[in-house]
Amino acid sequence: MAIKKWGAFDRFPVLFYSLIAIFITSWLLENYFLSSIHTTEPWFRLAYSFIIVLLAIQVVNHLIISERRSLIRNPIFLIAIGWIIYFTYKGLIEVFWINGFHSSPGFLTNVYSIMIWINLLVNIIFSFAVLWMSEKQRFTLPY
Repeated sequence: MAIKKWGAFDRFPVLFYSLIAIFITSWLLENYFLSSIHTTEPWFRLAYSFIIVLLAIQVVNHLIISERRSLIRNPIFLIAIGWIIYFTYKGLIEVFWINGFHSSPGFLTNVYSIMIWINLLVNIIFSFAVLWMSEKQRFTLPY
């Protein structure tokens, strides 16, 4: 929902609900009809990682064009950059699963240990985004 509030679907508002319907349909199709829910199929995870990265890039591009303040202190920019970093690597892991690299336990251990460090980096970026969020205005009744 954050991507919608940040203006990623301003030009095509129906696209947001269509995308949600496609996500739900493809997940159900992959997990219940094409395979079992007890097996690991990476296609849906690869698809949503790719879509999230594209939407985050769109938000970053919009901020680069329209924002006049420093981008490094903009929480929306930081969250979108964190999503780009995390979901790009997550998509890369799914590509490894598709190509059969998961059969080597040593390689898989190294890939997931890198994922731990990327998760730490992205959480640090998210914590800076929370620190630099503007304070909510207090509500006062007009008298």
